[in-house]
Amino acid sequence: MRRLTPVLLISLLTACNSPSQNRYDSQDVGHNAVILFGTVLSERPVDITGKNTGTGAMGGAAAGAIGGSAIGQGRGSLLGLVGGAIIGGIAGHIAEQELENRQGIEYIVKFPSNGTTQSIVQNIAKTDIPIAAGECVMVQMNGTYQRVLPSTDASECHAAAKHRKRKHEDDEG
Repeated sequence: MRRLTPVLLISLLTACNSPSQNRYDSQDVGHNAVILFGTVLSERPVDITGKNTGTGAMGGAAAGAIGGSAIGQGRGSLLGLVGGAIIGGIAGHIAEQELENRQGIEYIVKFPSNGTTQSIVQNIAKTDIPIAAGECVMVQMNGTYQRVLPSTDASECHAAAKHRKRKHEDDEG
């Protein structure tokens, strides 16, 4: 049990690092991403339900079985083992789910270059600053995660809108 506890703690703690505005997954490093510039029409906080892997339930069941087997002797020890495994498994499942659930933010972004509007939900870390409606953003569109980032150059949003307007006028004329 003493060896199992640190392994469970490390696996539960590492599960908390989700990609966000300023945090990238290792598989995203070194991969190119298409950047589209757009304007945030709205933003709102959302709750993201994480994926429960079963690790918490298995760890909880093992810990509960070990702890429960110490109760009583003979048949009582067996009942304690089974009861501890069930209770520990349920508690482990609930604990893992709560660790996996997180806060996110939904952005509605208008892309003037192609005329589309998209909803993009992303994780939000405590250090991330939400992007307000009306702000120019760049959206990374590749890898395992779409990311809405503040644009360092608002003229990109205006240039994309002017290009689309000029193309539309050329198509009509």
